[in-house]
Amino acid sequence: MNIENKITIMEKTIDNMEKTISKLNKELKNANEKLNLHINRKFSDVKVLNKRNEWEDYSGKFYATDKETDDMLFKKALKHYNTYFKDSEWHRNKHLGIFITSFKDGNKIKKQMITGK
Repeated sequence: MNIENKITIMEKTIDNMEKTISKLNKELKNANEKLNLHINRKFSDVKVLNKRNEWEDYSGKFYATDKETDDMLFKKALKHYNTYFKDSEWHRNKHLGIFITSFKDGNKIKKQMITGK
């Protein structure tokens, strides 16, 4: 095998390694986002101030349902789209989408829009 063939093989190997590293970075980022979604889940509960002036559980814990969370996030993203993208000179003729991402359901498109001309 001559030196040119060895160089070509090495270049192909380096290209494959770069692609693999890029794919791993995307997978790590996705896993990190899913973990953060799970860790940062919020809830509320009702507590009562007892005679010793301490807060204690009074009722159950309340989580936002997936539907409530999706609706809230969608409205927030739609407001952002309407404010900054819908009629913007900089974002003319773009096909944009609003996505809702969750640990359980993954990444789902909620609405697609085309900005003004």
